[in-house]
Amino acid sequence: MYLNMTQTNPRRPVKTVDTAMDIIQVLVESGGMTLSEIAEVVDLAESTTHRHLATLVYNELVFRDGKRYYLSFQFLNIGTQKQYRHPLFKAGREYVDDLAEKTGERVWISTMENGYSISLYWTSDKKPLFHHSRAGQRLHLHVSSVGKAILSELTDEKVDSILDQHGLPGLTDQTITEREMLYSELETIQEQGYATDSEETVNGMDSIAVAVSDDVADILGGIAIGCATNNMTRNREKEYKDLLRETAAEMAIRTRFS
Repeated sequence: MYLNMTQTNPRRPVKTVDTAMDIIQVLVESGGMTLSEIAEVVDLAESTTHRHLATLVYNELVFRDGKRYYLSFQFLNIGTQKQYRHPLFKAGREYVDDLAEKTGERVWISTMENGYSISLYWTSDKKPLFHHSRAGQRLHLHVSSVGKAILSELTDEKVDSILDQHGLPGLTDQTITEREMLYSELETIQEQGYATDSEETVNGMDSIAVAVSDDVADILGGIAIGCATNNMTRNREKEYKDLLRETAAEMAIRTRFS
């Protein structure tokens, strides 16, 4: 099921898995560390840390080069397999490429997982900017046009559940950080059929998005076009809105056969 909502804490978490994830996160943030450095950060004895690292190395999730440990590209392999199997990616990649060619702007598709927006695919001839510039990038749903488009498709109960768990942190001064304002905007999105953001995700960039939803294929996501704030004129907004609506409708149907 691709409409994945939020996660809950396990009643009896497995400590060894938690420790392994702590080590992996340390390597994500650092790029690479020695045994003693890792042990110090995760607050474990070097002997215990070494056993966890040895297990991760054995399973090819981590590799050792000299005295330093690094994450392996096995994570990329796993993530790419998940990306390529997602029906929205399979159905939407060609549409994203086509829209980018037509508009000359940045275009991307995202889905929702555990109450976050996940970038599935993006393309542009222009320089990458922040959230859509890397497949797999995770963002709070309320901070972008595509995330708000997804939220607008959910029930109030589901939106409340997401906000209770993840809150409303801001990325810029323009990000919506109050529930009342967000609910008001979601109502507007439902009425007009598309979402916008003006410098809410990154300063100097605007975007417009439409939800891609199909109950038959059991998918929910969105497709967006982004450009520099001073280039998002009313005429362009209308043009992009119409293109996105048409594209989203075709994508939703195509996901049934992906």
